[in-house]
Amino acid sequence: MNQHKVTLCRHSFYFQTNGNSLIARVGMTNKSYLAKNYFLMKSLSALLLSAVICFSFPSCQYMDIRNAVKFNDSIIKINQAIMSNAKIWGDSLRAGDYTSLNKIRVNTENYIQHHIEALEKMEAVGKGGEQFKREEISYLKMEKKVINLGFSPFEQLTSDRGSEAIQAANDNLDELGKGEEVEINRLKKRQQQYAEDNKFVLQRKKLI
Repeated sequence: MNQHKVTLCRHSFYFQTNGNSLIARVGMTNKSYLAKNYFLMKSLSALLLSAVICFSFPSCQYMDIRNAVKFNDSIIKINQAIMSNAKIWGDSLRAGDYTSLNKIRVNTENYIQHHIEALEKMEAVGKGGEQFKREEISYLKMEKKVINLGFSPFEQLTSDRGSEAIQAANDNLDELGKGEEVEINRLKKRQQQYAEDNKFVLQRKKLI
């Protein structure tokens, strides 16, 4: 008995060819009959293999697209959480609640660092996945820097501090924000390329 293995989409399929199984069942010994059935079984095996390949390739492609979409969505989720925390920080700042700013900033920095480390260990998914991952890590490192250097000066503010101190903190944050736009645009272009390479549509989904 010969066992043959075919691997498709990281799944293994086994099929067997046994020229004696049919013979044992019907008790035939005629050589021409045996030869005819041997070639028939070989043909059936080839047909079975073709059917497996035919039906498996579309399934493989669907799984690859779905995994690429999941990878993209996981990156979107990270970035949206950062923006959500930044909004909470901004709301506290506008309300003059300066005492809560430090906790929000530190939590956000820790969140970013956690996901930088997680992404560095994560296996990239899909065509261009490694470049997309690296672009995201670069973006996260930049955001962490902006939050650390741009948010922390506001923590020193108090209700009795003058407008000059507030303006200085704002100017510092604006200056850091210039590099942020560059990184965001670069990441968006990479995301669009990743979607095209992996044959899925971004629709209304955004990085930020």
